[in-house]
Amino acid sequence: QPENSEDDIEPNENNKRPVTPEATLESSDGADDVSAAGKRQRIDEPDADPRNDIKYRIWEQITRGGGEASVEDMCSDVEDRDEIVAAVHEMESEGRVMVSDGKVYQID
Repeated sequence: QPENSEDDIEPNENNKRPVTPEATLESSDGADDVSAAGKRQRIDEPDADPRNDIKYRIWEQITRGGGEASVEDMCSDVEDRDEIVAAVHEMESEGRVMVSDGKVYQID
């Protein structure tokens, strides 16, 4: 008896599942389903914490400034300066920056 390889088996049109939006969302055994709660949220997603955008911009300004920047000059287009200060304090508590005399310094 000759063995059949996968290449020798011809597809049966009756066994094909139609490609519909519902078919792409369903899984026959559920093994391929991925829980949304198990995924990490990307920073650049629109529903992410808006402070992350500010923190990213602050970090960019610090790195462009050679490792330091003035809090006063950070994100000058943001009217709510309390948000800037809160973002800097978050970054400080995360160990990313150090604040002294109105300047923010990058920590390596």
